[in-house]
Amino acid sequence: MISDENEISDVTKQIEEIAIAGKVADARIPLKSLENSGMCPSLAEEESPQRKISMAKLQDAWKTLKVLTAEAIWGKEAAVPITTNQAITNCEAVAMSVAEVNVTQTNDLQRNAADNVTLKINQAKALTDETIEDTTISKETVMESKEFVADSMLKPQNKDLLQHEVKATAATQAAETDENDFLFVSAYATDIYDYLFKLESEQPIGKNHLNGQKEIDAANRSILIDWINEIHLHFHMNDEVFQLTVAIIDRYLQIVKDTQLTQFQLVGVTAFFLAAKYEQSQPPSFNNLLQLTDESYTDSQMRQMELKILRILDYNLSRPLPVHFLKRLIKVAEAEAIHYAMSKYFIELAMIETDTAHYKPSEIAAASLFLALNLIRVKHGSSRGFENSYWTPTLQQHSRYGIEDIQPIARQIATIARSAQTNPLKAVYHKYKSTKLLRISLRSELYGSLIDSFIKDEN
Repeated sequence: MISDENEISDVTKQIEEIAIAGKVADARIPLKSLENSGMCPSLAEEESPQRKISMAKLQDAWKTLKVLTAEAIWGKEAAVPITTNQAITNCEAVAMSVAEVNVTQTNDLQRNAADNVTLKINQAKALTDETIEDTTISKETVMESKEFVADSMLKPQNKDLLQHEVKATAATQAAETDENDFLFVSAYATDIYDYLFKLESEQPIGKNHLNGQKEIDAANRSILIDWINEIHLHFHMNDEVFQLTVAIIDRYLQIVKDTQLTQFQLVGVTAFFLAAKYEQSQPPSFNNLLQLTDESYTDSQMRQMELKILRILDYNLSRPLPVHFLKRLIKVAEAEAIHYAMSKYFIELAMIETDTAHYKPSEIAAASLFLALNLIRVKHGSSRGFENSYWTPTLQQHSRYGIEDIQPIARQIATIARSAQTNPLKAVYHKYKSTKLLRISLRSELYGSLIDSFIKDEN
């Protein structure tokens, strides 16, 4: 009987070990396999091999236990029924625990997967709410700052009151125009343009900067600049390259008074090469540029001229360009693409003429935009002469020029544009006949009575 009890005890331990093994086997089911399925399928659909083995062993042990229990009962030993009942109870408890573990693990896995999805959704919603709240706070802070600045400004009395309020309004409008464009760095705009205005004053071109030249005159300069415009279009360079090339040539001629006519084209093509390297990531090669001069110069001559120009200009190519100021003024004026294209057309025409070379880049840009605004916006039959209202207080504030400053320059540019069709130097005129540049040079406004009234207007 003792041996039977020992055997029953061994079987019970075996069943308990099987139950523990079952827990371990079920615990090895990866959660990822349930998540990948989308809906967490029931574990009963496909049992693992380890679980099948555990269940088989459990059934075998259960059968063995029943046999041993029956033998013990039929042996009529007093202590056996108690031991047998306890063993049966233990076996049933172990079997139930195994089943409960399997069901619990399945439910936990399903519940964990659903909880994880819900958790992620809640986290995303919370993050979105925080972002919206931060954006709202930022906008409110900006508006409060503007209101604080406006309220904190001292209001002058009498005549100064209106002028002060106009300037404050102009600055606020410009800031609101740029605040949504982070590339425009509106927070630094004032400092940037303070620096550009200072820089153009430090690098002026004299009114008669060709005086003293023995072989180079205004006609030679215009021919060279016109040719530079052609190669600029040939290589598809940006606006800055052409304008910087002209600035380099004029600064060089202003200093080097003994420039030979035979070397003048070399000066021009080398200046173009320097400007292209300064403004573009992929400038034309020496060979490509020299081919455009009909191989009139060698590679060595071009390199020597490059060094000479850089030394004459003290390696400083930072003179501001008209397009730098024009982009700002176009933004402030809320002008359209047609105004921008026409203003650039006027700037390039003015740069070919020697008589306008002494104007500051900011003056050329302001006068060109003022002329374009008048030509595009004024009705032909209703007005003659310049309409000064287009040069708003906001534009005056940011350009730093009043009507009296830019009207004479605009009139001079209008004269140049009016004769562009008949001028033998037609590089700019042909360039702006293209559809890409809105066929500006063919517009009727440039050759009618309206522009003639601008030229004759002396008020």
